[in-house]
Amino acid sequence: MKRKFSEKFELQGTQKDFQFVDIKLWTDQALFIDPSLIANAQHKENQNGSIETTYATRAHNSLQSFFSTFFEMFKDINPSKLIKKKDQGREGINRDERILNLLQYSTENNALHLGYTVDESKGTGCSPKMIYDFFSNMKFKHPSMFDFVNEPFHATGFINEIGKDRSTDLTVSIILDVLCDFTLSICTQYSIPTKEFENYRHYWDPNEKMWKTRNYDLPTNNNGEPIVLVPKSFVTNKFQYDAEYVLKNYILEEKLDELRAQYPSKRLIKSDALKKLRLEHPDAFKKDLVLEYFVEKPGSYKNFMQRVNNGILGTHRGLLTDDEIEKATSETQEGD
Repeated sequence: MKRKFSEKFELQGTQKDFQFVDIKLWTDQALFIDPSLIANAQHKENQNGSIETTYATRAHNSLQSFFSTFFEMFKDINPSKLIKKKDQGREGINRDERILNLLQYSTENNALHLGYTVDESKGTGCSPKMIYDFFSNMKFKHPSMFDFVNEPFHATGFINEIGKDRSTDLTVSIILDVLCDFTLSICTQYSIPTKEFENYRHYWDPNEKMWKTRNYDLPTNNNGEPIVLVPKSFVTNKFQYDAEYVLKNYILEEKLDELRAQYPSKRLIKSDALKKLRLEHPDAFKKDLVLEYFVEKPGSYKNFMQRVNNGILGTHRGLLTDDEIEKATSETQEGD
């Protein structure tokens, strides 16, 4: 029987009545966990007294701890060549074992039912070696990239091949203990039965800066498999602060101002600024273009981050309404 979480456990209400995403249990829904939304939820000015705030603070700390550790390690890596797409993730490539160990638990967790379904362009799985190679290629092209890539949400904003689906898989692994504890609190609130899962997967311990495992009491589906819930303030259907946003809302505006100052008699628009950027960076993809621009103009990066931080910690553009979440968890997708 195809049921949502609330239907299986006979909870009264709709999405607006719940602090968690009321997921379909038989398939994935196209929702993704955005680290910048977690930063928004834990910010003191956005705290509303709900239980989500406590879990957002824990999740934010875990993400900051993991990515600061990862970025610091990768600063010391000096790739000697680009890894071709067909070779990404393959054996026989020299990689730093410390970083591979750091990425070893980055695989997808099906207990959350988030992301793209297999039938819906989910793409290939993302192994630790593949993630390593994605960062290695960007480091080869942009040796000073870690002057700019220093926040959890920068992984999707600046790194080719890492989109919202792969980012969600890694984020879930890092904050798994937080999500499981949140799930148990929901089960306690609604008297939902749980089952103990011993040493259930791994999570990142922000204090010891290492992967650990522990036991959890979790609800189960009809096959006895665990269900893990997510606070609704953590999810979105589109990462707002990605390379496209940076390019459109910041870099092109700045470039357009520059062109208008050079050619005051011309009527110029953003497409003119984009053409100029393409001429200046002919081999750059969107994320490469953003990084190259900031490498050339570090002052622009500082101003950009100030604007983005104001957006993330203020009225976040990616925060979904209850109706939008309800729509995402109710729409029939291919394969449903």
